[in-house]
Amino acid sequence: MNMSSNVQGAVNNATMTELESEMIRDAARNFANSESPLSVVRAAEAGDWIAAKASWSKMANLGWFELLQHEEDEADGLVAACVIAEELGRAAYPMPFSEAAVLVLPLLAKHAADNVSLDAFNSGEQRAAIAMPLSGLPTSIDRLPQLSSDVSLMVNLLEDASLLVVPVLDKEQPCLALVHRPENGWQTKAMPDLANNSYSRIVVNELKNVELIPLEWESLAKAYDYFRLVTAAYIVGLASQATDLAVEYAKERIAFGKPIGSFQAVQQRLAESALELAAAHFLVREASVTAERLQIPMACIQVCEAGKKATFTAQQIWAGMGYTLEVDVQLFFRRARAYQLLLGAPWELRERIWDEVVPHS
Repeated sequence: MNMSSNVQGAVNNATMTELESEMIRDAARNFANSESPLSVVRAAEAGDWIAAKASWSKMANLGWFELLQHEEDEADGLVAACVIAEELGRAAYPMPFSEAAVLVLPLLAKHAADNVSLDAFNSGEQRAAIAMPLSGLPTSIDRLPQLSSDVSLMVNLLEDASLLVVPVLDKEQPCLALVHRPENGWQTKAMPDLANNSYSRIVVNELKNVELIPLEWESLAKAYDYFRLVTAAYIVGLASQATDLAVEYAKERIAFGKPIGSFQAVQQRLAESALELAAAHFLVREASVTAERLQIPMACIQVCEAGKKATFTAQQIWAGMGYTLEVDVQLFFRRARAYQLLLGAPWELRERIWDEVVPHS
């Protein structure tokens, strides 16, 4: 049975059932196992992206880039994207699935379909990247960078992107600034990060040959929220895999003649991680089903807290070895911490919840 047609059939139904959700999870797990073994992740981290980038067109063939591009399928598409992202997190998949499928391509499909060749992006033949402020995703219209501003932005895997999308504010109008790859390539500076060392830095007012596409702030804000939620699902996957690695190691590591997993203190720490991650998983799932403004920041806060606690516990279970590059647990620890920054500042997320729970003037 074709995995691509299975996934597309589930997504195209009006209401996604639990069985269909599990089918998509299985498809994502199979893709992650075949296309993103940790040898591929480690190679990408060392600068060899050949195998990782080869998986991009294979992912495109599954139809995953089109999950949120059609309004009639958007509800189920968001659920599917969260399910897929969590499984990709368990594999520490290094390519920017959430960024492409949930943020960049849906924005282009809804606001710039006449300006770009979506087929080339949906097929994986070309890739579009998006620029984000170093301070995090904007939470209000006034936080968008001005087109003329001397503001630095970060871009993931820009060097091979054929299109750069930059959300900006131009004369109080939110716009998508489209910048096609220059003939002599992108002029950027490397910006090392905790995860893949894959980010570059650009400056807004240095962009050339910019094409502006107006849109409403509400549309951009919703896309940002969906991106936060699917990124949160990815972090749940990362932290869950880190916890699984810690559990296995706790069964093997001997101290005082016993496996450390037999010690009550270790058991309690791992149980707390499992509890926190279960809460994070269900909050993300609920938010993906309802897509309500209140539930998305709630899910993000829980994921931040659970991801931080679970990955730190996993590192401690592995002790000093957990902080070395020779073992795998550090891959998940570092990625979870890096991607957590994309969810937003905790005080901003809590302020959004406060505004919804207790409306005030």
